[in-house]
Amino acid sequence: MSLREMLYDGLDMVGVFHPVSPDAIAALPDALAAHVAEPAGKPLWRRPARRRRWGHRRVGAVSLARGCVVIHPGPMGPAELALTAQRRGYVGLPIAIHVAGDTVAVMLPHDLFDGASGWDQVERIVQHATATPRGEQPPRLAFPVAASLRHSGLLRGAAQSEVRATRRAAERGTTVAPQADPPLLIDDQRRVDGLHTVWIDAGQRQRLLGALQPSDEATGRPRQTLHMRLTGLVLEAVAEAVEPGLDLRVRMNIDARRYAPPGRQVLGPFATPYPVGTLRTIDTNPSALGAELKGVLDSRAPLWAVVANLVGYVRGRVRHPLTGPPVAPGRSSFDLGISILPARLPASFWAAGDPTNAVLLLHPRQPSDPYVQIAQVQGGVVITLWDETGLVDADVFVGSLRARIGD
Repeated sequence: MSLREMLYDGLDMVGVFHPVSPDAIAALPDALAAHVAEPAGKPLWRRPARRRRWGHRRVGAVSLARGCVVIHPGPMGPAELALTAQRRGYVGLPIAIHVAGDTVAVMLPHDLFDGASGWDQVERIVQHATATPRGEQPPRLAFPVAASLRHSGLLRGAAQSEVRATRRAAERGTTVAPQADPPLLIDDQRRVDGLHTVWIDAGQRQRLLGALQPSDEATGRPRQTLHMRLTGLVLEAVAEAVEPGLDLRVRMNIDARRYAPPGRQVLGPFATPYPVGTLRTIDTNPSALGAELKGVLDSRAPLWAVVANLVGYVRGRVRHPLTGPPVAPGRSSFDLGISILPARLPASFWAAGDPTNAVLLLHPRQPSDPYVQIAQVQGGVVITLWDETGLVDADVFVGSLRARIGD
């Protein structure tokens, strides 16, 4: 395994989709086998090894693929199905697809995939299942960290010092007090109850788009975007839904592939949750959020955060060469994650009804951070809160967000 494949300590990503069309569900076993047989499916040619590590598989992956699809006899909610997938684990390949009624859960190990590379696998499987044309994949980028540092001008000492200071300032400037005393442990019921969605239909989405302000050269205000508008509404709703006085560092998931040489594919984890403020102090105006995000991206600090995570892992292994750094079963400090999911699943994948399109992050030994995802689906938008901590009052969040949207 590469260093980038050792950073996530057994964390699983589980994409949940509902409602899915019967034809797409029936085609999933063959679709997975067809995908694994193609060059695009080569990242799934891995085999389970000791301590949740993954070796490389040279033969036999295609014959194992259909057995990675599990059909359950009765219906389950998306979170319950995701937990069922996590408990059963992986059989032969680093993917598990579970189906219950019209709900589908696709589990991938975060050790081998991040949001972008994992979504690419899911999308191509769905394209097989729905007979949707698939695009060609670009050639693989070798040594992506070094290549991205070179492409971004971060091989020079002065540039590295500057971007290192920027990242450290972002982390230190968003420090907040711990939120949980005593530390929170994994609670299966909180996990089952932790997924909540708000559906914004096409009409509501159009109204939100119509309210966005254009750029203003006189004041330097950037053009407002729907994603930044929705991010601001999400942050306001979360702030209303947590206890007064409780604060959370806000992190946006940033794909470091933007710093890689163009026209090449980066496999494996290459994203980072980068701090952009705190829940109580961040400016939720869409223009301000857009300017903050642009400054973060232009700084190249997210790429350096990937490097810093690798360096931190190596230092931890030097100090604990046999077992790795100890992982406490409980957590006292949490961040709020914000992620914008791609919207490329074909319409024929979905059945009629308000959709769920979300990713749950499940750690085997600790509760995960509260997490809000924004995904455009079928002309509308799904906003999903995943919170297994109980820090966010889900009823208040959903009600506050719907009121702000104008539901």
